[in-house]
Amino acid sequence: DVVVHAAALPGPSRTTPPGVDATLGEKLEREGIIGLEDAAPVDLLVNNVSSTMRVLEAAADAGATRVVLSSSAFAMGWAHDPRAFLPETLPLTDDTPPRPHEAYGLSKALGDEIGASYARSSGLEVCSLRFTNVVKRELFDRMPWAYSDDIPLLQWAWCHEDDVVDAHAIAATAPAAQLFDGAEPRYTSLLVATASTRFAQSTTELL
Repeated sequence: DVVVHAAALPGPSRTTPPGVDATLGEKLEREGIIGLEDAAPVDLLVNNVSSTMRVLEAAADAGATRVVLSSSAFAMGWAHDPRAFLPETLPLTDDTPPRPHEAYGLSKALGDEIGASYARSSGLEVCSLRFTNVVKRELFDRMPWAYSDDIPLLQWAWCHEDDVVDAHAIAATAPAAQLFDGAEPRYTSLLVATASTRFAQSTTELL
C-alpha cells in the first residue's frame, strides 16, 4: 500500500523571523502570489514536523510499502525578504541542498530528512515532492507575469495545480527503479516545476 501525506500548514507564517520586514511577504499575499499562515513560526514547525513523523511511523507499522510526502521547494530557501535567497548555482535541481530561511521551509526540510531516515531504517520507500509555487487554475490566464523585484527568486519557478495532482499519482505508482536511483536506495526528493519561469523572460534574461 502507498500513503500520500499532504496534510500540513501549507505556507510560511505571517510572523517573520526577527529583523525581517513583514510588509514584503504581506504584499505577495495581497497580490495572490502566496498564502501566509496565522500560526506562530514555532507552532507551524512543530505541527508540520510532528505530523510527518507520525504519518511515517504509522505507515511503517501498518506495513505500507511507500510514502509520498508533499514537500516544498521553500525548503531550498524561500524568505519573506525577496533579496535573501541567493543560490550558489542555477537552475535549481533535485540535488540543490536545502537552505531554509524561515519556519515553513525548515519544516519541509526536516520532514524530508525524517522521510530519508525512515527509508533507511524501516524499509519504507519514501518520495518527497518539492513543489515550486503552485498556480491555481483560475489564475492561470494571468501567466506570464510582468517581472517584479518583489517576487523572490525561488518563486520565479512555478507549477500548475494539475501538475501537483499528477506528480503525486506518478510518485505513488512508478516502479521503484524509476524513482530511487541515487545514493539513497529507498529515498528520493524531486523538484516539481514547469520548464518556464512565471515571467515572459527566461532565467538567463532575468539574471
